[in-house]
Formats: sequence, structure tokens, C-alpha cells
Amino acid sequence: MSSLPSTSTEELSTEQSSTPQSYSLYDNSPEPSQEYSVQQEPQQQEQQQQEPQQEPQQEPQQEPQQEQQQEPQQEQMPITPEEYAQLEEKEISIRSKIINQPPPCKVNKPTETSTFVEKIQLKTNLTENEQFISNLIKTHPFGFLYFQPLIEIQPLSIGTIASECDQPDIQSANQNELIEGKYKEVGEQTLEEFLTEQKQSNPNSFIQLLIHSHLQLLDSIAILQSLEPPVVHFHITPQTILYDKTNGTPVLTDFRLAFTKKMIETPEESDELFPPFENHPSWPVEVYLLSQMLNPQENPSQVTNPSPNYSPESQTALKNKDKEQLKSTYLSWDVYAVNKTIFSFMTNLVPTSNIPFVRTYQELLTKELSAEPTERSSIPSLQTKIRDIFQSVPKKEYLDFLRELQQ
Repeated sequence: MSSLPSTSTEELSTEQSSTPQSYSLYDNSPEPSQEYSVQQEPQQQEQQQQEPQQEPQQEPQQEPQQEQQQEPQQEQMPITPEEYAQLEEKEISIRSKIINQPPPCKVNKPTETSTFVEKIQLKTNLTENEQFISNLIKTHPFGFLYFQPLIEIQPLSIGTIASECDQPDIQSANQNELIEGKYKEVGEQTLEEFLTEQKQSNPNSFIQLLIHSHLQLLDSIAILQSLEPPVVHFHITPQTILYDKTNGTPVLTDFRLAFTKKMIETPEESDELFPPFENHPSWPVEVYLLSQMLNPQENPSQVTNPSPNYSPESQTALKNKDKEQLKSTYLSWDVYAVNKTIFSFMTNLVPTSNIPFVRTYQELLTKELSAEPTERSSIPSLQTKIRDIFQSVPKKEYLDFLRELQQ
């Protein structure tokens, strides 16, 4: 399969196939190499190197000492209903704040050769959640390729707060209320910024990069859903998708609001996932309805039309469903968010066009965003539909698209 040229439209060469006047705008790229590796923390490398040497040092005589050390920890006061209610209220408040907050601030340190980056954030009960989700992600072979999981948490060192960190909660917090999280460095450029840059500097590759990113993000969601237990990111926005130029992949970041299948299927935990919030364009209508249902004290008019993609009849039908029915489609929420994000890229970066393959792609996205929750396409089905559109694009259509893009 031939790839598109990177110079001018006059130099475009057709595929040597049965359809010489068409192009395939995506490559059947193989999965990432199994040899892909991520630099581990020095402490982790040392532990792995020392493991074989530690076995001879284990002595049975240490067992009684361990039992004696554990005895004083037997007494634990049970949490009272009042304390539980306070913790629940605090978590809902934190989740509501994160939705409208920028990502954690980077630590302002001297430039050094490092594959990691440190970020400052408030220490909350969602910190443990991010760490738990990150540990699940790191068990996958491509966990560091498609995602930016939390690697390590440590207390904040004196004098490490970045001067450009203007978040009020960070600036007003005490030292012991802040933590420093370590993540893999993938750069600061978002996918949207990267695509915007490519549209200007390399328009011939723009649509290919957009399609590849769409397919790769769907692969990322499939990986999250393949974990045990399955994971839902629940905060996919243009700001939480970075682009890793080294590996040529979009990277999902910020797992503070992520949850697992077990969490959403446990009533005591799932209700906390839906705090009061204002319009969040990456969430489908059932998430807004759950928020209103679980927070009746809030003004219901806060979200007057939670999803313009749905007809009033469809929204009325959804409002008649109970809480568990609305939650049952949770595995489609990240797919919806990705489609919504790609649709916004198309709207912002691609001019209104009547070119058939562009219009067909936009119509596919619109259909997916307006589909009934139970009728949204599965990830493999959606990927097949995308590939079918771009498998064989007529040469004239593609040249017309390039001319429109460069105007």
C-alpha cells in the first residue's frame, strides 16, 4: 500500500492496484513492537537486579518477629456513618472541582536529561484512586505507550513549587497538603495543537494523522477495557490527550476521575462518580441525567439541554429510566468522548466541505454521537466503518480536499 507524498499535490502518485485513481488514507500499521520498553525507575531496576540475590538471605527465624510487629495493629476503630458521609461529601466536591480545573502543575526544576516529569497537585482521597488505576495500566505491555500513568507519589520538597503555577488551590495550600507525582515525559503538546501545527506545515499528512489518532485512541480505550477489572477514563477532553512525537501516538493522561467496573457496579462507590457539574461536552446525556438524579438539591436547570445531539423525545425516554439502566452503558462513555473530541477537531480544523469522503466521515461521527446509548457501535465495528471510508479515496476528491485545506 503506497503512502501519501509529503510535498505538493502535483507529485501525488497513485497506488499500484486495481484502483489506480484512488488513495488509501490509512496504513494497516502493525501493532507496536513487543520490544517496546519503558525506562523504569532506578529503584525498580535495583529491586529487579537484587531479587535473585535476596532469596538466599531469607531466614525462617524472621517470621515470629513479623507476627510480633503486627500484633499492636489489631485494634481499629470502625468508621461512623457521620464520618462516612463527610468523606463522601468531600470526594464529590473534589470530583466536581477537577472537571473545571487545569491539569496538575509541573515542577520548575533545572533542565536535565530525564524521561520523567514531576507534577504538583493537592493530596486528596482521589490520589489513591489515580495510583490504583495507574497500577492496573502498568500491567499492560503498552501501558506506557498509550497512557501517562502515575509512577510514583512523594511528599513535596521545599522550594519545588513552579512559579508559573497560578492555581488558587495550589498557591493557598500548606506544604503538607501537596504531593509530587512522577509521570513519564511525553511532552506538553496536545493532540489538537499537534494537528493544528501539521495542518499548517504538512497538510498532505494532516488527514492521515487525524484518522490514525482516532483509530489509536479507540485502541487505547479497548486496552483499558481489557484490564482486570476494566477501566473507564471518564475525563477524555482535548486537554487530556497529549501527542508523543517520539512514538507517533496520542497519549491519554489524567486518570484522577477514572473508575473500574467494580466501582460503578458497587452502589456505595458509584454514586460518588457523578457530582454536580456544568456542561461537559465529552460526556453523553445519561451522565448528566445521573448527576441530576443523584444531586436533586442542585438546580436542575443548570443543564437545560445536556446533549443537543439527542431529540427531546429521546431525552424524555432516557429520563424515565432508573439509575442502574443509565449506568449500564458506561463502557461506551469513553468511545463517545473520543468521537466528540475528533468531531470538534474536524469542526475547528477542517473547513465546511461537500467533498464526499469528508462529508461521510462527519456524518459517521454525527450518527455515533446521536445514537441511542444502547445502540452505539462497538470499538471494532466503529474502527471498521472508519477504515471503510478511507480505504479508497478517489484522487480528485483528495486533491480537492488539499486545496480547501490550504485556502
